[in-house]
Amino acid sequence: MNTTAMFITNIIILIVKTFLTNIIKNSGYIALFSGRKTLLIQDICFLHNISPFMPHISYPNNLYKLSHLSINADKKCYSIYTLKRPLNRMVRDIIYRLFEQPIRIGKNVVPLLQYIVESYIITIMNHAYIFTMSDKRDTLLPSDIENVLKTDFIWSYISRTTLKD
Repeated sequence: MNTTAMFITNIIILIVKTFLTNIIKNSGYIALFSGRKTLLIQDICFLHNISPFMPHISYPNNLYKLSHLSINADKKCYSIYTLKRPLNRMVRDIIYRLFEQPIRIGKNVVPLLQYIVESYIITIMNHAYIFTMSDKRDTLLPSDIENVLKTDFIWSYISRTTLKD
């Protein structure tokens, strides 16, 4: 793998960690405030009421329907198909770092987070491709992703979803 691809991969990993940290932190506070020690799908969906940048999530009751929706939702839909174990490990690591109390993870929370993160990364890549097209190039460069990150699109989301301690 060349250095440009490695750099783009590292940028995407950093974006995913930041995005997941914000979602898990805020939804974990919601779970703890509710008196539960388990992070549920409802906690993540409640973030839509708090943050205008969090998309409204209508979730199915079981995992099969969620995977079926994410794969066959639209012919023009893209899916990254992130591996489940590394994402699960990342989510558990973030929870361990953020909270002093052990918080358990509900049954379908990780697949829902995976779906949200994949759609978020796809949105970022689509915006980066617009920068690529405006420069009349065919190759996505790290500078295109950095330009997207410099816009208010990302940073306003990150700053507004972080609850003040």
